[in-house]
Amino acid sequence: MSNYITATRFNDLQVGGKLDQKRYPELGAVNASYASTASVDYISPSVIENLASISAQRQVQIPTFINGTIVVGDAPGYNNIPSNLLESDTFTVQAYNIFSGFRHYESTYDNNVMDSQDAIDTKMKRVTYEMAKVKEQIIINILETKKTQVLDFTEQVSATTGDYSFSTSTDILTIKRAVQNETMFYTLEALAEANEIMGAGRVITNRAGLVRQKVEALKYGAGNEQNLEALGFYGADRMHQSSQISALTDMFNGFYLKDGAIGLYSNFPYEFRNGKVLNDRKWTISDVELPFLKSRCNIYTREGVTDSSALVGTHNSNLDSNTIMSTFSEMAIWDRFYVATTPNKESATRSNDIFKIKGTVA
Repeated sequence: MSNYITATRFNDLQVGGKLDQKRYPELGAVNASYASTASVDYISPSVIENLASISAQRQVQIPTFINGTIVVGDAPGYNNIPSNLLESDTFTVQAYNIFSGFRHYESTYDNNVMDSQDAIDTKMKRVTYEMAKVKEQIIINILETKKTQVLDFTEQVSATTGDYSFSTSTDILTIKRAVQNETMFYTLEALAEANEIMGAGRVITNRAGLVRQKVEALKYGAGNEQNLEALGFYGADRMHQSSQISALTDMFNGFYLKDGAIGLYSNFPYEFRNGKVLNDRKWTISDVELPFLKSRCNIYTREGVTDSSALVGTHNSNLDSNTIMSTFSEMAIWDRFYVATTPNKESATRSNDIFKIKGTVA
């Protein structure tokens, strides 16, 4: 494999191991949003296609029919046919940009025990992970903004008074410790359904936020007295954790969201989607979704010449001769994407499909 950098290096990049001491904990908000995207049903395929290429100068206006009143009567007749007209509105999606990259000086590894290939792979992993951390915080901020302001039927799903309670001053659903067990997910699903929010859900919390629920579930394996499937217990793919959500003084803080509540759509500017090549400069789109970011990205690469001796320094007052008239490769990674959330013009009186949740220590 060449030590020069191209976008196709991501095709074979292995996320784990080698000599890298950096740790890569889960970015739960990115993973949950990525999984949620496939269930978005409020954006048409043609609009999704346009989002991939639309310019930043064009504001994206997506049409939707708002919730309205349908007239139903009990008197048949030509004069009694209601018009029942639909009222439409538009909503917008916000574009975000995350940008980074790196340079690689191949000659500096000629007399180095560190391998040049490993160095490139490590840089690619570290850069994409740090970019994904920015993406994680963007998504958490959006979930915070879009969390429901109203949530009814908390007493109906509580075993004892106040097991589940919703505050309209903080917009937080509080869950007592006594009910933070293997039945919690079923109860959240029932609460969502009672508020007319259908579909499968998932949970994002701080690190170790759902340990108690998992431990409770492990007590009841196949053949034991509890049927976890009947209890609606979530699989590992629906329980996410994020280092960018703090537990504070609680067991957990985070979000419950329905699949489709949030969607991520990549955008590719003109030069990148057309694969422009100009001398040693190349604009392209990654063939695969990049590690941690969970999206295909815009990739710019360039090769050049430089004196990189300052990177190595001197030994016995001598410069590293490999680096005096050397070459370099550089890569820029641009994750440009739109974020969509379920439109709800009546959010002051009707639940959104994102709940902010808190599990107390008492």
